[in-house]
Amino acid sequence: MNFDISEDLEASKAKEAKNDGVADKESNHNDSDVDSDSSSKRRSKTLTRTRSLLQGDMDLINRYAIKYGSKFGGSNSALNRQASGLPVHSPSPSLVSSPQPNQPQQPPQQRRKPSNLVSSSSAHQWGVDALSEEHSQMVNAMNSMISQQSVVLDRKKRILDMVEEASNDSSNPDFGKLERADDWDVLEVCWWLSSIHLDKYLETFHSLTVDGSILLRDLDETVLLKEIGIKRLHVRKMMREIQKLRDLSPKFKKMKQDENNNPQLQSLKAEIEALKKENHHLREENKKLRLLVQAK
Repeated sequence: MNFDISEDLEASKAKEAKNDGVADKESNHNDSDVDSDSSSKRRSKTLTRTRSLLQGDMDLINRYAIKYGSKFGGSNSALNRQASGLPVHSPSPSLVSSPQPNQPQQPPQQRRKPSNLVSSSSAHQWGVDALSEEHSQMVNAMNSMISQQSVVLDRKKRILDMVEEASNDSSNPDFGKLERADDWDVLEVCWWLSSIHLDKYLETFHSLTVDGSILLRDLDETVLLKEIGIKRLHVRKMMREIQKLRDLSPKFKKMKQDENNNPQLQSLKAEIEALKKENHHLREENKKLRLLVQAK
């Protein structure tokens, strides 16, 4: 039996994000006068939002734990039997037909894999022991998923604790400033992920030690998709936000100016663009030729 509590987690996050978006619009409307503490308030607001989402996930996990943990309990007997190769359920002995003598053997037929779900049409095939076994497997599966989700949320909470501690460090007043993104450490990158509402990737970026230099210089759509595992839906947004950081970085501004002032580099760029266009033209011609060959 399949239980997927990730859908409930995503629904909870979507609801929190919607409420947060309304609050952001109201707040931005009234924040015309920004004092010297704006950066600190901005960091605090970002972390508060992320912690709120995390708390919602934890509450949901606790509700599942109460429902399937303390109510049903848990036994490993089902998993042990399954690991030993024992059947999940057995039909009633009266339903098993013994072969009759002199009866021609029928060729084996393709049959659908037996379901382990109890339905009205198959209820008579289930004995008390089989139902108890299935019940134990369901409880164990739920307890396993609850445990896995709890570990993930606990790791995320520890990362948030470290980010909050670093953001409140008086010796680092420039924590999270967008203009110095190229010099960010891993915790500042994690804070940035929270600020753009992509905090679901906090643990991934933290475990891969993605700092500001890697963020601005080494990440592209291919790396985000294949190496880091960012969902395709989020890749474009993340690349847009990274480009905003590049535009604000003094180092990248200087690099861009140097490129514009270098005639040789500009000439090479023009040649590359011309080659790309020619390559595209050749591909289109190749497609047309293939279609002609197939038509003949």
